[in-house]
Amino acid sequence: MLRPGRYNSGPATCKLKYSQAVPGHLRGRLREITHLVVPDEFRRQGHANRLIGYLCCQADDDSITLLVMPNPWDIPELSRSELSDWYQRRHGFVILQTEPVPLLVRQPRGHNGRSFR
Repeated sequence: MLRPGRYNSGPATCKLKYSQAVPGHLRGRLREITHLVVPDEFRRQGHANRLIGYLCCQADDDSITLLVMPNPWDIPELSRSELSDWYQRRHGFVILQTEPVPLLVRQPRGHNGRSFR
């Protein structure tokens, strides 16, 4: 089971937690990705892609929905929109809301690559 905690792929790290963005009764099959960090000298080497890809695969296996609020905390040259596009293009997230803060969601997918319904 994909448990809350810290995950890493090489120098890339992130936290996975039960989301406070939804009511308590919905949190069991939902996790939020936060604090994705890749040190400057290791960026653009695929570490974040591998880490988020791993979490997506595990979430698919466990039928867990993933949430993320894209915010480039420590990368001033990266916009929130660019980061949101990265999650969408590379990992299949979709926009759930844009206001008051952007929130993306990724539904679990079956082994044939389709979302569970």
